[in-house]
Formats: sequence, C-alpha cells, structure tokens
Amino acid sequence: MSERPGIILKSKFTLPNKSKKGKGFSDFAKYATYIARDEALDSEQSDEIEIQDDEYRDRLIDQSVLEKNKDSFESEQGYDKMMGYYFRSQALEDKKDKDDLEEKEKIELELLYKSQDKLLQENTLLQKRLQRQQGDRQKISGAFSKDTFDIYGKDLKTIRKKIRKAQKAGSVHWQHVVSFDNNFLEEKGFYDSKTGKLSEVKLKKASKDMMETLEKKEGLQDHYWYGAIHRNTDNIHIHLSSVELSPSRKIQEHDGVENPRGKLKPKTLDKMKSSFGESLLEWAEVYKQISNLREQTRQLPETYKKFGKKFFGESEYQKEMIDSFIDLDGGLPDNWDSINKYGNVIGYNTLSDKQKKLVDRGIEVIKKYDDDFRKRIEEWEDQLDQHHAELIKAFGESENPQKDFKENRQADMKARLGNAMLKEFAKKKKDNNIDKRKEYNCRLRGYFGLKVKKKTKYSSMERYLYKLKKQDERRAEQRLKKVVEEQKREDLSAYEEMMKDVEQEKQQQGHEF
Repeated sequence: MSERPGIILKSKFTLPNKSKKGKGFSDFAKYATYIARDEALDSEQSDEIEIQDDEYRDRLIDQSVLEKNKDSFESEQGYDKMMGYYFRSQALEDKKDKDDLEEKEKIELELLYKSQDKLLQENTLLQKRLQRQQGDRQKISGAFSKDTFDIYGKDLKTIRKKIRKAQKAGSVHWQHVVSFDNNFLEEKGFYDSKTGKLSEVKLKKASKDMMETLEKKEGLQDHYWYGAIHRNTDNIHIHLSSVELSPSRKIQEHDGVENPRGKLKPKTLDKMKSSFGESLLEWAEVYKQISNLREQTRQLPETYKKFGKKFFGESEYQKEMIDSFIDLDGGLPDNWDSINKYGNVIGYNTLSDKQKKLVDRGIEVIKKYDDDFRKRIEEWEDQLDQHHAELIKAFGESENPQKDFKENRQADMKARLGNAMLKEFAKKKKDNNIDKRKEYNCRLRGYFGLKVKKKTKYSSMERYLYKLKKQDERRAEQRLKKVVEEQKREDLSAYEEMMKDVEQEKQQQGHEF
C-alpha cells in the first residue's frame, strides 16, 4: 500500500469582478468545456450500463432532419434525390424487419446507403449539422451534475448558461479537485487496473454528498454544481465546479474592488473531505456498529448493580468497590447527589481532574473483576483502532480531517461510564439513607447497606454515627485547645512588650530628675 493518502481534496475559487491587479474575472463557463474535454474523459470502462431507447438508436438521417435542412442542398434536384433515396430505403428496411427481403432488394438497399453517404459527403453544411445533432445526443462519459448522474452534449449548453448567469449575478466560482491514489481505489474494490473498470456511480454519489455538505456548512443559496471524472493523469481524479445562482456571500473590498467572500472555512473543507470518505467507503455502518457497542458497554454490569444485596459477600471485588465509593463520596462537592430536573446527578464533565480520577477508579475496579465488561470495552477500543487506521489510509496523518476521532470517542465513553457510575452510586446512597461526611475517609463495611452482624444492642449505623460524633468532638476540642494556646502566647508576648515599655519610661523619668 502506498504511503500517499488515498483521497486528497484541493479547492480554489475565482471572483466575479476583476481586481486592479488583474486577479479574478474569467469566463466561468469555460471551465465546463475544460472538464468535459474528450482526452480527459477517456473512461476505458465503467460500471455504468448505457441504456438507449429506440428513438436514440434511429439513423441520424430521417424525413424531419432532411426537411429541416433543405436549405443545405445546392439545388432542388439534390434535395429531391436525397428524399427519394430515403423513402425507398425506408420501405426496404421495413421488409427487412419482416424477413421478407429478396436478394436483389438487399443489393439495392446497400446501393441506396452508399448513394446517401455520397450526397452527404458533398453537403458539408448538412454534415456539420448532423455532427452537432449527434454530439447533443452523445453521453459525456464521467460527467455529472447536481441534477443528474448522466450528462449529454445538449446538457452542456444548459450548464454553461446557468454558470454565466451566476457570474453575471455576482457569484463566486469554486473549483474542487478530488484526487485518488489508484492503489487505494483498487484495494477498496472501486478500480481494476487490468481492465480499467471504475465504479463511477459510487464516485459520483460520494461527490454529490460532499457538495451537499459544502452547501449546508457554508449556507450557499441556489447552489448549483457539475463535475467530471478524469483519467488523463497517473491518478484518477474528479473536477467539480459550483456557483450560487442567487449569490449570498458577504461583500468585502480587496485590491480596490468589491467582491463576495470566496474563501471557505477550514472546518468546511474538513467536513467535505470527511463526507466524501464516509459516503464512498460506507463508514455510516462502521459508526453505527461503534455506537451500538458503546451503548452496550456504557451500561454498568449487573455485578456492580447488585452491590448491597449479598451478591458478593466478602469478595475482594466488593471490598475494593466500597473503598472506591467511600473515597469518591468524600472527594465530591456538597449535595453532588441531588437530582436535577432531568433526573440526573452531577455530571462527570463538570468535575475536576482529581474528582474524575476518583470516578475512574471505580470503573477500573469493575474492569478488573468483571471479564465480560472488560472484554466489551476492549472490543470497542479495537474497533476504534481499526477505523483510526482506515482514516490514516484514506486521508494521511497530517491531512486527516478527523484527527481527534479516537480521542473524542474515548473521552465520550469515559464521560458516559462516569455518569452511569455517579447516578448508580447516588441511588444506592439515597436508598440506604447515608449522610455524607465529606471530611472523613471512612471505611465502614455497612456503608452501602451490606449487612453487618450486631455484637451489641446498637446497630452498625448507630455505632458508626456515634463514632463520627466522638471524632467531631475530639477534633473540636483539639482545635479549641490549639486556639487557646495560640491566644495565650499572643497575650503573653503583648504583656511582656508592655512591661518593657513601662520600664523604659521609668528610666527616662529618673534621668530627668
């Protein structure tokens, strides 16, 4: 696999009004002719099946064509002769369709064809008109637009007309080129280098989705675009051109001339590139799988939800989880477990980094002891890694429009798990009527309703609250003692200073007498 990115997007723009330095103002419609030129559209093979109706397959020369081009004949005699050849050949063709043509009539039909061709060669004006008619009916390989995936010669006239109208109205002309590493296209099954077969329909569909993203992100009005798939270089690429039929861009002055803003936001270009890749490579299904697995994983396992109901007894899992819960309760702000109008408690993302680590610790304990939960998270992370690698293949490391895809998804998962942990913890705390004591990192086995054998007439909760009360009293006494001692030291120091001042004053008075 080549190190070259599989998909590259380049964009530029042309302004409708020419600046003093000569920038801008070219005939936008010429771009349609440029991207539809035959040498660039050599399609070799595509996966498109060209369907032509009976009218399209008819011979170019028919009665109506001859009648409309009567003025192209040098004489009335020449026109009558061509009409005679035509009517006679039509009669013989009808018999041929019925398998009723005699041998001599077959010879006559061939001679009539040759006579018509001879008269046509002599009539150069009619030749040009017929060539133009044929061109109008001919499908332009690889060309497509906002309105259709199939463009014929006659459609180019309509496209040029729209583009010129937009330019006259003051629209910016945006030109985009999506180029590919052919090895990337072949690896993904869109291209066969041996046969030249290319999945043009999928490329056109991805282009359409990308242009719709451009329209949405930039708020373009009456956005019209057209494009063509080119093979005239080493790498297959797509040219796309777009304008606003009803210009809406902000007008700004540059180089002394007022023009609409042409530059697209970097975020728009990233979204365009992402949209193209997601459509072509069908990443919507990948994202759906990742999201589904995330929803399954973010639900805390039953082993955790059954805490407080004698599910584990005295297991190490239970001991570690209770310790983490007690630390978490002691590290959170007051009233963190109050239910808001949305039925939630404090959110994970509102916590400080230190508080988040306390929540994360509980998640790690579950992962440590619950194999199914740990495997689901590992499976989800594997999917993230695989898609991250696909993003690098498609867009490269530096130009990847979704550089933070993996980090953002991981942060989102951590927040969802954290919120689930906080909500479940608050529920257990409320169900067991536990008063929060933020100042103490207690280690009470009955904190979450786990039954503790009574050794006295007092329950474990009563003993716990009595213990806290005594701790409060002891700490209050210690603080008071400390304050009193400090006050004594301050008073003594002030008294000593005062006595020194008195002594000095007496000495001064003695000297005076």
